[in-house]
Formats: sequence, C-alpha cells, structure tokens
Amino acid sequence: MHISGTFKAPKEVNIDAQKANIESQEANIESRKANIEKRFTSKTADHVLKLLTTLSSQTVFGRSDVQRVLGLKPTRSSALIREMVKQGIIEPVPGYGKGKYHFL
Repeated sequence: MHISGTFKAPKEVNIDAQKANIESQEANIESRKANIEKRFTSKTADHVLKLLTTLSSQTVFGRSDVQRVLGLKPTRSSALIREMVKQGIIEPVPGYGKGKYHFL
C-alpha cells in the first residue's frame, strides 16, 4: 500500500539567506558596558561584565553558573543576582524552574 506524498524529500533549508550582523552586537555590548558601570560599584560592575561576556551565549543560567564563573559563595551569588534583577540587567525565565534567569 502506498500513501501519496508521504515519502517526498523535504525541502532544503536556505541557511545562507540571513547572515548574522556581529558588528552591531559588539556595539550593543559596549553601550551595555557603559550603562552597567554607571549602575554598580566597580567590583560589582566587573562581576556583571564577566557574567555578561561568559553567560550571554547561554539561554538561561542560575546561581550555580554564577558561582562557577565568578568563584563566589552561594550567598554572594544570590545577592548579585538579586541586584541584577533589581537593576533590570536580567530577568527570571518562566518554564525552567525556580532560579533561572537570562540577560535582557
């Protein structure tokens, strides 16, 4: 028994149609950097910038990721996350469980 149309080859995806604009993303990071340095103390700003460069490629991250990247204790990592949420740098992500965030 043959069902018409179910065994057709799938269409090829045109991956080259849209190229990433890396230059505009770099400029955006520089403007974010200036904004972060105004909002936080110098040490906290350094931590936030390091997290931004290290974890921005991940979709979501949690306190354990902050601890791993910065080498901080759990209490200080939680305080840093709270401050970043308060300042509007990151926001909680629904659907991934409690304590998961992403950069805005």
